[in-house]
Amino acid sequence: HETVPGYTVTSWFGVVTPKGTPQPIVERLYQAFRVILKDPSMHKAAEAQGLTLTGSTIAEIATQVREDYARWTRLVDKGGIQVK
Repeated sequence: HETVPGYTVTSWFGVVTPKGTPQPIVERLYQAFRVILKDPSMHKAAEAQGLTLTGSTIAEIATQVREDYARWTRLVDKGGIQVK
């Protein structure tokens, strides 16, 4: 177990669509998942697996992806890590 200063590792799950998916389809999927995430049985099932369901807006998940990509890119570059 190593600690890297300035880095905290968390896991998250999201649903993404291919680039160029029409916005009405993205919005329809988003609304469907919002309904699912409001179901108490989903929260109970997730908690039984040690997960916490929170839900995010489309903009929030886009920001999360950009920030995570930038964070891990810096770490890989700084550590001289090579992806094969």
